[in-house]
Amino acid sequence: MKSKIHTRLTRMPSALTKAMKYHEKLEEIQSAFERVAELIEKHKNDLKTADRDKFDELDSMNWTIR
Repeated sequence: MKSKIHTRLTRMPSALTKAMKYHEKLEEIQSAFERVAELIEKHKNDLKTADRDKFDELDSMNWTIR
């Protein structure tokens, strides 16, 4: 008859493997969220630049008309 300790030790590699896979998935998810945050920030900056360019274009047109 196997002892409880022996049974736990034989299951450990499986538990460790599952834990490692879980950890790797969490790292992938974290990286994905960081990438999304970077893309959102870039999009916000692009919108600000586009708005600034439109304003500059309209302002220069106003000066030309006068």
